[in-house]
Amino acid sequence: MSSAINALPIPQNSIGAGDSSFFCFSPLKIYHDAIDLLEAKVGRVVALNFSLFTPLSAGAVLFAGFVFFGTTLLPSITLSMNPTVNIVAQEVAKCLFAILSVFAIQLPLTNLFFREIFNFQNKDIDKIIQNSKGNAKNALVIEASDWEQDVEDETQNKSFSLFDYVKKCVPVPPHRDIGLSSLRFNLQKLGKTHAIQHIFAKSKAQLKEALKRIPDQSVDYLWIRGHGFQHAICLGKDFNLSFDSGSLFKLFGKKVHNNAIIPLTSCSTGKGEYNVARALSSYCPKATVYAPEKGISTFQGTEFKENLIPYFTAPYSRENLTRSFRNGAPGQPVAYA
Repeated sequence: MSSAINALPIPQNSIGAGDSSFFCFSPLKIYHDAIDLLEAKVGRVVALNFSLFTPLSAGAVLFAGFVFFGTTLLPSITLSMNPTVNIVAQEVAKCLFAILSVFAIQLPLTNLFFREIFNFQNKDIDKIIQNSKGNAKNALVIEASDWEQDVEDETQNKSFSLFDYVKKCVPVPPHRDIGLSSLRFNLQKLGKTHAIQHIFAKSKAQLKEALKRIPDQSVDYLWIRGHGFQHAICLGKDFNLSFDSGSLFKLFGKKVHNNAIIPLTSCSTGKGEYNVARALSSYCPKATVYAPEKGISTFQGTEFKENLIPYFTAPYSRENLTRSFRNGAPGQPVAYA
């Protein structure tokens, strides 16, 4: 079964297409080995927080050193060379130096750390996908092609401003990038038993064409990832999965195997009595659809438990938000041991 689905071509912009890293390989490898060790020995939440706050801390340490030099050591050297320097002027210069350091040093530097880490994670995820080939079961990951459309639309066709610069440099990663560590953990588990294929969904026509190349009843695990709400999953610009997506849902139903697992990593897609998860389950009667009933975080909101059953949790509180759907019936809460 796996040889057939492995013939599906992966788009050029799929996972793992990051740029070459600026930093040498070893420090980033050690960094990710430390994350894996924490995940195994301490827990997933601790490991994910370590993965996010380490680059922030590194940028802050370098920034503090730079500010210390500019506001303490440099003035001391200046005074020793010229004791008549105006003290008020010196204090003003120190304040300006500290403010400029934020925009010129700390924010761009921390952002650079994040970019290099995300590039490394993308490549590592690509290796996980490649190494999964040949497994007896098949997994298909369908992911939104555009996680940031609203943000990009707000900044288009505007004149340059200091605020635009801050938004580009500020060390707050995009929605998808901030979830790469979590995605990597889950793909590691999935790749132990399933041959993974990945599609960035750009349009209805593109996704249909990709699905047609997949043999019927060959997909054991269908994981859909993207922003969502009760009635839709947002996959791209002007492209959603919703109650009006019957033709695509029928294709999903043809491709999934009996007792397939279908997690929806999309906020609130299991909310209320009628939702997109329930609609999808009516087209996949022998599969189980899992979805969160409230908003989740891309950072640590999805975790694959035993038998790869997804566990959706609320941000910070870790409240269990998972509901399961079968054959169009109302969702049921999922309990975990």
